Amino acid sequence: MMHQKSGTIMAVKRILSNVDEREQKELIELAVVMRSTNCVNIIQFFGAIFKDGDCWICMELMDSSLDKFYKFVYGVMKSEIPEEILGKIAVATLNALSYLKSSLNIIHRGMQDY
Repeated sequence: MMHQKSGTIMAVKRILSNVDEREQKELIELAVVMRSTNCVNIIQFFGAIFKDGDCWICMELMDSSLDKFYKFVYGVMKSEIPEEILGKIAVATLNALSYLKSSLNIIHRGMQDY
């Protein structure tokens, strides 16, 4: 989606109004995380719009995702991701998770079961 006034292209995540209690907690945590601009490994939050009871979260649009990159390398190119690249991905991910825990006291939802 493009912001008309600034020309900024952004990703928009729509959260339906019929969210359960667990999803509401995740939404609150997401709002806390998104307000943080001190970690280069966390995407930038532009704002949220509430329309017809739904929440539309506007955030930085990434060039790609790790999931798409993985599928491209292994599926399309029939290759492997070099260890040096995997190391950089791991370090960036751990830096973001560490920042969330140490600065915001949040454990990412994907890590809570471990």
